[in-house]
Amino acid sequence: MSKIGNYYLELQEQANELGFDTVEEAFDAGYEIVNGKLTEKKDERTKAHEAWLEERKTILGDLVNLYLGYCRSGKSDTTEAQIINRAVEFFSKGEQ
Repeated sequence: MSKIGNYYLELQEQANELGFDTVEEAFDAGYEIVNGKLTEKKDERTKAHEAWLEERKTILGDLVNLYLGYCRSGKSDTTEAQIINRAVEFFSKGEQ
């Protein structure tokens, strides 16, 4: 069988696993192909929120490292260290 035929069979299998009879039904239900897999489409707002969550994770890591630097140098009681610690605690709570 051709590569295209095999690819379509893989997509058909994925569609069936998701509960659809055909790949076209999956498309009609809001799925798209991303990196060779049927994936639910995400609107721009969802994509932006996911990007924000990733950035928050990176910044939290930076703040934690900065706070640990203050602690290692014996300056954990400074105003700066306390502000950093408060920011880490606040952003770690996330969206509860």
